Amino acid sequence: MIKPIQRITKYGLLLDVSRGSPNGTDDQAILHTTAKHEYPFRPELEEGAAAVRRIAASINEITDFKAKQATVRELSDRVEDWKGHEIAKFGDLWLDDHFTVTKAEQPRDYHVFLFEKMMLCCKEVGPDRKDKKSKNSAILRKDKGMSKGSMPEKRKLALKGRIFVSNINRATLSSADPSGKSFWPLLVVG
Repeated sequence: MIKPIQRITKYGLLLDVSRGSPNGTDDQAILHTTAKHEYPFRPELEEGAAAVRRIAASINEITDFKAKQATVRELSDRVEDWKGHEIAKFGDLWLDDHFTVTKAEQPRDYHVFLFEKMMLCCKEVGPDRKDKKSKNSAILRKDKGMSKGSMPEKRKLALKGRIFVSNINRATLSSADPSGKSFWPLLVVG
């Protein structure tokens, strides 16, 4: 079943086909004759198609903005020690993703957040060992605390690294292997 918000992209496709766009075939075209003959309402169809594209782009921007706001709220709750930094001063969140860093031949997973003014590297913190009496009692407490429909609680994050964006001189993608099939981000900080 298509949600009402998903229909907006379908309207653009319908209008493109009806205008006789190259993506449509004769079998798909509803008003395909607009491309072959003078159709008095062709300008209105083109205006409608442009309006649908603007609306879809606006919805995508708003959806992306709301998702980033939710990520920042979650980050604010999950980081244990901000080391004197205030998340409100970082600017807008641009990207967040998981990266694996190999240090001394040990892979380490980091969750990286790129803000307008700061890049943060965080690592998930395991459960506090002081609270565990034994492995079995910890499992029993977890089972009693979670209902069948609830999601497991996300682990806390430890702030492992931070770089002010103003200190980043260059960011490039570099090939990790001679074949050039996989690329790694390379940051030059100076």
